[in-house]
Amino acid sequence: MSEQVTDRSTVDALRADFQVRLAAAGTDAAVKALADEFLSRKSGSVTVLMKTLGSLAPDARREFGALVNALKQHIETAVEELTFLHGQTGDLAASGRRASAHARIDLSIGSRGGEHQAHNGFRNLRSKRHL
Repeated sequence: MSEQVTDRSTVDALRADFQVRLAAAGTDAAVKALADEFLSRKSGSVTVLMKTLGSLAPDARREFGALVNALKQHIETAVEELTFLHGQTGDLAASGRRASAHARIDLSIGSRGGEHQAHNGFRNLRSKRHL
């Protein structure tokens, strides 16, 4: 593999690629395979970026690490939301359209890379429904 570029454009490109492919995923298995491709422990795209952090200067490591962590949270949340929506509607295609609409508004990054208020609200709503 060629040397990874460690800047915001790398993370933004992976985020955009994930969103396009998530919107096109038509089955639960396709969504799981996509999540595995990005987040798998050995060779996931995000995992590869995480492994580059050790070679960066401390300031760059902190900044790039925050971006990569936000991307990881975004992917995990999007997959959870799509799976949740699919469970509610029974229709993965409709869920995918909702996830695609969600992708137009980036709710994954709050101030300084923390969780966004909408993400916390969704998590709270989901946990109350399962009580």
